[in-house]
Amino acid sequence: MEVNYGKSLKEYTSNYPVTFYLIAINTCVLVISILLDFIYESRVLKSLLGINTNEFEPWRFVLYAFVHNGLQHYLSNHFFFLIMGPPLEIALGKIRYVLFIITSILSTSVIVYIFDSAEGVVGASGIGFGMMAIFIYLFVFVKHVMSKRLKIVVLAWTIIAWITTFTIAGTSISGHVGGFVGGALFSLIALNKEKIEGNWNRKR
Repeated sequence: MEVNYGKSLKEYTSNYPVTFYLIAINTCVLVISILLDFIYESRVLKSLLGINTNEFEPWRFVLYAFVHNGLQHYLSNHFFFLIMGPPLEIALGKIRYVLFIITSILSTSVIVYIFDSAEGVVGASGIGFGMMAIFIYLFVFVKHVMSKRLKIVVLAWTIIAWITTFTIAGTSISGHVGGFVGGALFSLIALNKEKIEGNWNRKR
């Protein structure tokens, strides 16, 4: 699987609208978050939208994924989305890709709510770990649609991501596990080899 990322933002947006708008929405929220944090000298959106394991507030189960703990947290997630989102958007098709994102967001929040004691968990990392689970599905069941270079990049990123999950203080382990579980379940339930091959052949 070789992916044409395009030569301009317009071309990228046209080819991969779901990935683009996911990044665009989170970018806008980041800017708003930084401004609010500066004005009020506190993490306003994290407090309002982060997962609160002590109370059941349904909106947090979705909106937490669009808030990040600063620029570094944002960049680590969205560099992965920028590169790895397009091949999945091709392979899954836009509708299944959106359903996968929703599944990863919800699986992350549910597992964090059940197993974590942290307050104000935010970030789209669960989506990224869900993507890793789907790439593993592709490795195993749809081997020939992935280029050797893409396999190496995904494998390296996956190893690094899991190492940092357990070594960087403050990382939501349950959040990363939750996203991965969501992606794995989605792969087994909603994906099939023939559909993925058909999507890729049509796009190519």
